[in-house]
Amino acid sequence: MLPISIILTVIGIVLLIISLYNYYNLSKIFNKVKHKNPIRIQFFLILFFLVGYIFYMHNLVANNPFKIQIDFLVSSIFGFGALFVLISILVTRFIVLDLKNEKENANTQAKEIKKDHDELKILHKELNKKNIELENTLEEFYTYRLDLSSKSDAKKFKKENQQLKKKLKKIKD
Repeated sequence: MLPISIILTVIGIVLLIISLYNYYNLSKIFNKVKHKNPIRIQFFLILFFLVGYIFYMHNLVANNPFKIQIDFLVSSIFGFGALFVLISILVTRFIVLDLKNEKENANTQAKEIKKDHDELKILHKELNKKNIELENTLEEFYTYRLDLSSKSDAKKFKKENQQLKKKLKKIKD
């Protein structure tokens, strides 16, 4: 039974070291203060478990007269393990609630953007109608000027019309 206990304890130690590394990298992601303290507590509890596993491993392997009380060590690991699970659940709950709130805010903003986009489409249609109306009015004006030009200096009016068309084209473009 001793070799199995040693193997399982070594596997546990390795997994806890990997967990500490990954948890440290995960803790860098959180920028909200309300998440930092529970995350730090979890990190130190994982570290506590790692130390407990190492002491337990030492207790399994070593034959020294100063052995740590196994009952105390196991009870400590169980007690702090329960605290770790509780903190993990609370941190997860806080994160999920924050994500839910951010999703709701994003949905609200998306609805506002869609509403603004729809209003912009309506305004664009109205602007196009006004532009068509303006073009028709200008065409009538050109026609009227050409009628007048036949009665007076035709070349002068044609030249002015061409200049007006160029200016309007620049404005339109």
